[in-house]
Amino acid sequence: MIDLKALRVRGYGNLESESFESYLDRWPKQLRQFPEDVIREWVWRHWGDFEVLWADRGLEHFQFKLCSYSNADILGIGRFDSWDDLAYRSLDPLDPLDFWVGRYMISHGTFPAPIIVATNSAGLIHPRGLPMPPSLLIEGHKRLGMLRGLLSLEYPSVQAKHQVWELTLPTERFL
Repeated sequence: MIDLKALRVRGYGNLESESFESYLDRWPKQLRQFPEDVIREWVWRHWGDFEVLWADRGLEHFQFKLCSYSNADILGIGRFDSWDDLAYRSLDPLDPLDFWVGRYMISHGTFPAPIIVATNSAGLIHPRGLPMPPSLLIEGHKRLGMLRGLLSLEYPSVQAKHQVWELTLPTERFL
């Protein structure tokens, strides 16, 4: 069993929150199957949501696999709403909120860090109480929205393949 208090990001939500390096140094050995990208982008950056929605769902049984998705695969990723599709409307590389993400994606044509997609989610119940589709975006809504926007605009820099972390959830924890 994982000590959830030990997982907390110290000072999360404050100006003096813990650095990622410090957090990674104390990451539990029982969760060594979590890739560094996943820890940074999902757990550390989004600790508030992660703690409420995911932390008590058998993390030691979460499994990750780095995969390459085509643009067609990217467009087939399920999600609950169109929030991520709205992100491309603000795909301005000079936007101060998304400066580095937008700029990176326009110049590289792909994600700065892989998104996370649950691939065994058909018939499972999301922590928010909604039934999950067979493939569900878990983390990376803004990045996915921006890539979808670049695809819809037929942006010339968009790559043919994109790195995605496929997540296998422990099904018994999501019934």
